[in-house]
Amino acid sequence: MAALNHYQVLGLKAFAQAAELEAAFQRRAAQLQAGTPEFDRLLDAYTVLKDPTSRARYDARPEVRAWLRQQQRPAWQFWHKPQPTPPAEAREPTFSQLLDFDWESLEEPEPDTPGKRKAFYEEIYFKVAVVAIVLAAIAVIFWALRNS
Repeated sequence: MAALNHYQVLGLKAFAQAAELEAAFQRRAAQLQAGTPEFDRLLDAYTVLKDPTSRARYDARPEVRAWLRQQQRPAWQFWHKPQPTPPAEAREPTFSQLLDFDWESLEEPEPDTPGKRKAFYEEIYFKVAVVAIVLAAIAVIFWALRNS
């Protein structure tokens, strides 16, 4: 059986990011007992891969380069960096959520609360503007299709 490289010891794919490295180390360390040879190898792999300089030196080794070449990422991943998904309450509303808005549920605020009134009218203005932009885009598409 061939010796495992540091990526395989941690259970990582090639070109793993720092967050993936940290999570893999914590996951594997929880499974192993400290002081064992397996844990020492895991700790060595983590210390080498977490430092960018030592990781570059490690990746330059011929046997690791060959393994990395076999694990090549698809071309689109070289410029795509996945972003963490924000929690649902922090996300912007989707287009379908904007169109499914219940206009009947809007109630005009009390006349003595100018801050609430301003927010109320800003919300309506935003929704009307979105609908107007969508309708204009649809009109442009139909015009382009008709004249082509």
